[in-house]
Amino acid sequence: MSSVVYLGDRKEGGLRFVIFAIDTVRYVYSMDAATSSRVKAIAEKAPGRALNIAKQWGHLEESYSIDEEIAKARSKLKRNK
Repeated sequence: MSSVVYLGDRKEGGLRFVIFAIDTVRYVYSMDAATSSRVKAIAEKAPGRALNIAKQWGHLEESYSIDEEIAKARSKLKRNK
């Protein structure tokens, strides 16, 4: 069973972005300020429900695996040695 984790939010220009993780995949959704505030408030107690709201009312900007980030970081470290 996968668990949903709310990682936080950020503001860029007029958009708000909320970030969730399911296992090793990160999902970034953009939305308006009011929806972002609602998602943030719900995420503290029910991150799965907050993710559903983000899916319904937000726009998926990007999704990526942290495994890819770890592999890139490791290869960068090897090159720098």
